[in-house]
Amino acid sequence: MPALSPWAGNFFHFFWNRKGTTMKRILLSSTLVAALLLGGCATKDDVRTLQNQIAFLNQKLEKTSTESQAKLQGIQQDQERLRPTITRSQLDISLRIEQIEREVANLTNALETNARQSTTATNSLTRQLETQNTELRAEIATQIKQSHDQQTLRLNAIADSLEALRIAQASRPAPAVASPSTAAATKTPSKQATDEKPYDYARRLYRENKHSQLKQEYAQIYASAPAGEKPGIMYWYGSSVLTLNEFRDAALIFDDLIKKYPSHWSVPFSLLKQGHAFRGLGDNKSAELFYRRVLAQHGSSDAAKHAKTALEQK
Repeated sequence: MPALSPWAGNFFHFFWNRKGTTMKRILLSSTLVAALLLGGCATKDDVRTLQNQIAFLNQKLEKTSTESQAKLQGIQQDQERLRPTITRSQLDISLRIEQIEREVANLTNALETNARQSTTATNSLTRQLETQNTELRAEIATQIKQSHDQQTLRLNAIADSLEALRIAQASRPAPAVASPSTAAATKTPSKQATDEKPYDYARRLYRENKHSQLKQEYAQIYASAPAGEKPGIMYWYGSSVLTLNEFRDAALIFDDLIKKYPSHWSVPFSLLKQGHAFRGLGDNKSAELFYRRVLAQHGSSDAAKHAKTALEQK
């Protein structure tokens, strides 16, 4: 750009640096030239230099405008070129969205259908289970009733058998009492120690196999014993009678023990030995009933193990 005289240059730059667009600066420059010419304060060289600068700026402005137009046209061309791609992309996105919506709708319908089918199947299964449960309950009730009836019949038969045993026992003549010399000849009798309790004495007689002596002395031992020892003495007495193969008497003794002392420790073994007594009489059905009563009522007892073994040996 041509140089101005100091005063003209300062004046020019003052107007040139003012805020505004390039077109405004050109207008200001033209106005400046006119003012300088009219005022007569500038030389011809200053005017010519100023005109050259204005021409230079016009060229620069035209070049900038041309470049801007070219860029604008390029942008417009890019937009036109990309418009089909953008349109296709938008169309593809719309189609994909529609496809996804259809898939979601199909899945929703499938889920609803499955839910309805599942509910139907569940209801059907529930009805079947309720029907089966009702039938099973009825069958179990019938079996329980039948079992109860059978057990009642067998218990009645047992009661009848025990009653018959009592009648037979009552009708028998009293056994002859052995004389002291005869008893001594048979086996040397034991004597109760002074400090020996009646229960311990009865148990010792049983364990020493002196069953006949225990049978003979039972009434005296039982009468002299305190209440707490009587059930145990009765149990050892019945066990000795059973060992002597007097099955009818043994069955009745154990039956009386169970009725008088139902909570005593000897009840499970008394039931077991009642079964042994009936088996000794040849009544295996009654014996089996007593063994099963031991398992049902006293399954955790030691007597239950023997009852199970007895049932396996039938």
